[in-house]
Amino acid sequence: MYFVGRELKKTHNLIARVIEDTQKPQTKRGCCVSFMTRKIIDFLYRNQSKQVFQRDIEKEFSLRRSSASQLLSKMEEGGYIVRLTSQKDKRLKAIVLTDKAEKKCADFKKGITRFEESLIDGLSSEEVEAFLKTLYKIQDNVQKLTNKSVNSKNECEIQIKNQTKNQDKTNKRGCKTV
Repeated sequence: MYFVGRELKKTHNLIARVIEDTQKPQTKRGCCVSFMTRKIIDFLYRNQSKQVFQRDIEKEFSLRRSSASQLLSKMEEGGYIVRLTSQKDKRLKAIVLTDKAEKKCADFKKGITRFEESLIDGLSSEEVEAFLKTLYKIQDNVQKLTNKSVNSKNECEIQIKNQTKNQDKTNKRGCKTV
């Protein structure tokens, strides 16, 4: 019997610990922004050409509505986002980055890129693609237990292709360069 769930949880805990440890020096300087906040700012920055709503963030990061709402409220209080009424549907609020968030985005992107590169250090692009394909299948299996689907097979293939395209600029170890 395989204990995939246990190993994924152990990996999650290790990643969380590394992220927490890297944020401690920033907390002492009074400028700590959570890793999830950084990821959301990066997501919003990459999707500035279209309207992004809370449901888009929920889907992208597999967050529950209450968790996303709480996180976005903190980001709004911190001055990183504003919520604007959608032109198409007055019930929806588009989430837009503030100038403060855009200024910090370059630093966040460097940190996220370094972290992501360290995760795949020593792995070939084929190994990373195979891992991601397997991980997407596991995510689908878990979501089937809750009768929701995070990624369809087509979405998985699209994500792998997009990540493969982004591997064009690689260093000697096969890591994406900025």
